[in-house]
Amino acid sequence: MFFTSFTLYDADGYLMEGETHINDKMWKPNEDGTVTIHFNAGEDAINNLSSGGKPFNYIVRSYGVSQQVMDDTWKPVKPEHVK
Repeated sequence: MFFTSFTLYDADGYLMEGETHINDKMWKPNEDGTVTIHFNAGEDAINNLSSGGKPFNYIVRSYGVSQQVMDDTWKPVKPEHVK
């Protein structure tokens, strides 16, 4: 069984308050099967994590991982700032 999650932490490295995580059981995939995670994109954004406008870091965790994760050939896409 596989499990992947994104979790927000504050600028000091502490877990942020509120709903600041999303995982593969919660998110809605795109039509092509990929997943887009939004950060601070507003209440109506799909798969959105909000830091409340505060600086943040995020961690991606993968459990029960595929061979690509184990041999370090899979990399999450770098965040892209969108206006």
